[in-house]
Amino acid sequence: MRKERKKKQNRFFFAALWYGVRRKLGFPAVSEARILRVRRLDPGCDPAAVIREEDNSRIRLALYCAAAGILLALLSAFAAGTHYYTSLQRPDYGEEEEFHLLRTEYKGKEYEIPVTVGSRRYSESEWEALKQEAYKNVTAAALQGNPDWQHISEELDLTEETGIPGITAEWESGDPEILSFDGSLPEIDEALLPAKTELYVTIEHEDLSWKTKIDAVRYPSAETPDSQTIKNLSKAVADAEKERTAQEVLLPDKDDGAQIRYLNEDRVPPILFFALGVITAVCMLILPEQRRSEKIREREAELVRTYPEIVSMLSVLMSAGMTVRGAWANIADSYREMLAQGMEKRTVYEEMTYAVRSFDKGEREEDVYAEFGRRCGLTSYMRLAGLLSSNVKLGSAGLLPLLKAEADQALEERMRNARRYGEEASAKLLAPMMLLLLVVLVLLVAPALMTF
Repeated sequence: MRKERKKKQNRFFFAALWYGVRRKLGFPAVSEARILRVRRLDPGCDPAAVIREEDNSRIRLALYCAAAGILLALLSAFAAGTHYYTSLQRPDYGEEEEFHLLRTEYKGKEYEIPVTVGSRRYSESEWEALKQEAYKNVTAAALQGNPDWQHISEELDLTEETGIPGITAEWESGDPEILSFDGSLPEIDEALLPAKTELYVTIEHEDLSWKTKIDAVRYPSAETPDSQTIKNLSKAVADAEKERTAQEVLLPDKDDGAQIRYLNEDRVPPILFFALGVITAVCMLILPEQRRSEKIREREAELVRTYPEIVSMLSVLMSAGMTVRGAWANIADSYREMLAQGMEKRTVYEEMTYAVRSFDKGEREEDVYAEFGRRCGLTSYMRLAGLLSSNVKLGSAGLLPLLKAEADQALEERMRNARRYGEEASAKLLAPMMLLLLVVLVLLVAPALMTF
């Protein structure tokens, strides 16, 4: 029994330690509220055992995390050693220089010292070995398909890359009419070939350089099997073209026993259909969003147009002695009656009907007005919602003059919007009018021209 109790204590060592600390501080090991919450979730459990298991696991993990943090901090401090710099890492060969702003202590004062660290540089002995290696790399890469420098018949690849960090190559041509500086072969009378020329390559590393000359001989371009085939096909088509009496040139369909087919470049390439399909698919994805945006713009335009009407109706009904809520409900009831008679739905009246349903659910009046302004989303409606909410909070004194002033302002805004819409419509009609003018000019001028 004692062994079992000791084993249990060891199992819940962290929880027992925490409960002991709480008791010494004058708190119960576990609060009654926590026990009640555990019982509410699982009435048939032993809340003390559940809480003890939970606390033991939680405290154990917390302590492990704290211990791991301390251990990592100690390892970091040990690895870092002193917090003073003893050296600066230099950029590797060919890399850009680095700028440092060092905080320096000197004679009890701190200074900021700007330091520029250049890239690493090869020693004289390394340079002597590496320049030869760089020369071999660039010359081997430059030849490409040519066998050697005395038999140049294809373009050269005169690259600056040597394959060694920090070392580059620069090329010069002794006679650009024979061999260009970029390695291309200028057009030249092949009767003048073979022709000798020189190439100069300079291997550079910072302020160190080594220039050497390469004797090159250009030969006529080597004839490939493809070039010979092109010549044969051209000759066959030229022979067919010599027959000048027929209306069409009959292209040869065979050469050396092999079939010849001539591609029709005027046909629509398949890639065009693929691109058209992709563009159509993208449009199908974009169009719904554009339509949704258009509906949003139409909704906002309708709200702007209807705003003076709503404010005026509220003002008239309140002048007749109705409360704000009663006037609101009256407008919503009139709208439902007109809907039953076949009138189309209108956004602001739908929002007002939604607000009436919120009233019926028992929601606070000022919250309903605020929600109405948010749902409409326009500044004017938010301003109206603010007026109505303040009426609920502060009383209706002075609300009616404010509503009348708001109605007058809304009417002026509606007139300004009407003028703006008229100007926009005039601008949109300008292009069709120009087209009609062009048609009229054609109809007037064409008969005159036809008489000549």
